[in-house]
Amino acid sequence: MQLSLNIRVIEAIDLPKMDSVGKTDAYVVVQLASSSQAYKTKVIDNSLSPCWNDDFQIILASGLTDTLKLTLFDKDVLKDDKFATLEIPLYAIVYDVTHDCWFDCVAEKKVPKGGKIHLLIHVSSGRFPPFQAPKPTLVPVTLHLKIIEASQLPKVDTIGKTDPYLKFIVSGDPNKYETKWIENTLEPKWNEEYHINLKSSASYINFELWDKDKKYDDFISSLDIQLSTFRLYKVHDLWFNMAPGKKVNIGGRLHLIIHLSNPGAAPFVNHK
Repeated sequence: MQLSLNIRVIEAIDLPKMDSVGKTDAYVVVQLASSSQAYKTKVIDNSLSPCWNDDFQIILASGLTDTLKLTLFDKDVLKDDKFATLEIPLYAIVYDVTHDCWFDCVAEKKVPKGGKIHLLIHVSSGRFPPFQAPKPTLVPVTLHLKIIEASQLPKVDTIGKTDPYLKFIVSGDPNKYETKWIENTLEPKWNEEYHINLKSSASYINFELWDKDKKYDDFISSLDIQLSTFRLYKVHDLWFNMAPGKKVNIGGRLHLIIHLSNPGAAPFVNHK
């Protein structure tokens, strides 16, 4: 079965001001990790909230094993400046469904923030014209989440490395969750499991990575995950880039296992 990726780059908000005079002249480069072929949106002059509404169709020669990469640039006379990136593993994406989602972009070093980007994503088997596939089916699910580890964290403490822990919330669930903190490491391993009943698979997870300190804890980075894009009843083992906070240059990477199951089903086991 030949799959194609239809992507509409709609808009972005909360972009950083890249130009000393004016705001940002933003455009987006779209490509697959497995290919050198790149696609570019038009440039929107002098805006921190550009609207592109540009469509692209890409044949997925490697199927859903590929990764969608978006790079945000500021157009300049001499050299364009890369200021943020976004990577979306296609492995977990439900195909023949149109996903309408916002994503946090990861800022480059010395750029204060990456902004948010609004995309339509439709991985197609040919059953529907581009972006005319139905929206995701929203059903009650149990979220089985395993927070395995993080890597490439910034050094936050003056003496030593970082004492990291994660806080997270899931929309539709009133509880707040927090991992244990791991002392003096840039590669913490938690291996903690959570099982959360949700009324709808349209929920999202908001993660915040913090450094434990005696007086007050320091915010490091964040990550939002839209669960509606994930294939139901399958186990997804993925790494995610985290968006750095204002006091650090890099946000690190987070390793998760995510499984959206029928309520009562065995966790972390693929099923129909």
